[in-house]
Amino acid sequence: MISKEFYIELGKLLYAIATVDGSISEKETKVLDQFIHQDLNHKKYNALAGKEEILLTKASFYNCHKENATVNDLLQSYKTFLQKYGTRLETNLKMLGATLLQKIASTHKGMSLREKQIINELAEMHSSS
Repeated sequence: MISKEFYIELGKLLYAIATVDGSISEKETKVLDQFIHQDLNHKKYNALAGKEEILLTKASFYNCHKENATVNDLLQSYKTFLQKYGTRLETNLKMLGATLLQKIASTHKGMSLREKQIINELAEMHSSS
């Protein structure tokens, strides 16, 4: 169950980092889809994700887009998830999330100061959980 919730939260987190500069371009959406498929199926993460996890992540991302979710609300949702499950969350999943965040943040106009702050804050939370 933790794994399923992680992929939902990951979709929210990816949406937050993609929208932190104000909007999501079509290019970012295409790159996001590509990264999700490549990284979620990558053997480095022990093939942690199958079709269901990929669909959960994408559905969560697009649901946030439909609802116009705010960056702060989405970050708080992930932080709450980490506080609740962080010590039981596999290191591979934390690495996966960090990798995808950095890729998405670097896609559009390079990584902004706010994106760097978010990534550093989450990295700190991952290391302490």
